[in-house]
Amino acid sequence: MLIEVFTRKDFGERYFSLSTAIILTLILAALPMGISQVSESWNGSELATESYSYDETFGNVIEQTQNIEPETKGGIMPDYITWYLYLVAFLGFCIKHYRDNLRAPSVFDFGRFSLSSGIIHPIIRNLKIGGFSPNVRFIECYLEPAIFFAAGVLLALIGQTLGWLLIVCSFFYSMSYISAYIGGDNFILDKIDEIICNEELENAFVNDVNADETKGFQFRGSKPNGAEMRRKIMPFMTEEIVTEASSPIAPTAPKNTSGGTAVTDILGQK
Repeated sequence: MLIEVFTRKDFGERYFSLSTAIILTLILAALPMGISQVSESWNGSELATESYSYDETFGNVIEQTQNIEPETKGGIMPDYITWYLYLVAFLGFCIKHYRDNLRAPSVFDFGRFSLSSGIIHPIIRNLKIGGFSPNVRFIECYLEPAIFFAAGVLLALIGQTLGWLLIVCSFFYSMSYISAYIGGDNFILDKIDEIICNEELENAFVNDVNADETKGFQFRGSKPNGAEMRRKIMPFMTEEIVTEASSPIAPTAPKNTSGGTAVTDILGQK
């Protein structure tokens, strides 16, 4: 959310939440103060140790104390100016998206997908890299996070803590979309493999054809010795077979209304 509110619009009602954005803003706004308190406590304990250790050179210790105190009094603003500016911009964009969603078609009238992750900004969508027009997958997995990663690196180099936040967020943003696309690929491959299994099941199960002639599909499991008996089982397997890309397994025959399996009834016929 910390990234995509700046590069997208028209979020789904269940995907984007203003309350979540407000809570996140408050947490991030309080975080530097907590870090500052911990840092001051740590520096204070170190200073006390130095004063005790250099008791014989008390004047030097006084000088060190005076050098350290101005850094503490400087507050947290120098390192967190861009941090708070970013939070203001973030909350402003979130309020804008919330108002846009109020004017959007109702999800209960099938007007839009309630879990939509938003529409990519046209500037990014139409961006060309050396004549290469990236597709949506490349934009979501690499281009969008790369923009904020580069900005984070620049901010980190000039001492702004916001840079590290952007670097971390861009990394997880990229990983989340890469994982989502891999999951989608596996879903389609599961369906393709299921179709192949149904098409090649007769050759692999009934005719004992080698895997190089069945697009790589193999039936693993015990089966009747006679081809005719295996053929009788076939109609009960094609609708129920379930396979995985890496390890196809023997299907389970459907049950009939009498409590036994249809395959058992067929094998028991004379």
